[in-house]
Amino acid sequence: MLFRNGAITLTAIDPGETSGWAGFDGMYLEGTFYEKKFHRGQLGPGDHHEQLLGLLERRRTHNSVSICESFDNRDNPAARLVSCEYIGVVKLFHQQSNVPVVFQGSQVCNGDNHFWSTEKLRRLDLSSPAMVHAQDAMKHLLHYMYFELDCKWLLAALKP
Repeated sequence: MLFRNGAITLTAIDPGETSGWAGFDGMYLEGTFYEKKFHRGQLGPGDHHEQLLGLLERRRTHNSVSICESFDNRDNPAARLVSCEYIGVVKLFHQQSNVPVVFQGSQVCNGDNHFWSTEKLRRLDLSSPAMVHAQDAMKHLLHYMYFELDCKWLLAALKP
């Protein structure tokens, strides 16, 4: 994806009864990111459709991308359909704002083979164990940045 020079925001959503979100804000200039800041939080439990839409709208710049975990029931009763409602909010935002949205499967942050482990998040000072859904959203965000935007500086920033 090519960005224009200027402010950039990336927002990842882990939708559910409690939706986690993670954001990256920075300046983009000639292919390089500057003034890099990460944010994270959670919405819910309980209905939070308007709060999610408001978050996406507040984080919008002329260089924005939304990343959202797709719905995968996996024959798992814990995978509740409420996630689909919040994915619908992300899709509505995309349609109204023309901000690109990228969907990723849950395997990005769950299971044994995900690249962005909780340990790597801890070493980047981006771990939030008390906010499990925000932490999953951060894994989606970092996956997009590393594999889609080629932000190799993320691994270089790992603290011992």
